[in-house]
Amino acid sequence: MILEKTVNEGVAANENLSQAPKGPPCNCVVLLGPTAVGKTAIGVRLAAALGGEIISADSRQVYKGLDIGSGKDLADYVLDGKQIPYHLIDVADLSQEYSVFLYQKDFYKTFSDLRSARLPCGQVA
Repeated sequence: MILEKTVNEGVAANENLSQAPKGPPCNCVVLLGPTAVGKTAIGVRLAAALGGEIISADSRQVYKGLDIGSGKDLADYVLDGKQIPYHLIDVADLSQEYSVFLYQKDFYKTFSDLRSARLPCGQVA
């Protein structure tokens, strides 16, 4: 599979993702992996190739103002000058507790909203 090849063999980030295997339609693509292996770059390229959007699952990037130390670089969501839409980043204030329950509620709403029109690409950090 192209994703396994990309992560495991360090394939160039600009490889044509349209070569991904064809199969039954799916409603979500999930990227899993350890910190700093390039999940965001792969997710952005997949979202662009599939006409999807990113739903982030990073436990620190949900907080507004927690940019340094969380790896939140919103410039990573621009590919070839085009902004790739992302969700669940900067959704909570640092003064409030943002639990897994709240994340789950926000995820299901976002997923439901996107599903009717697009293929969402989920990124799990």
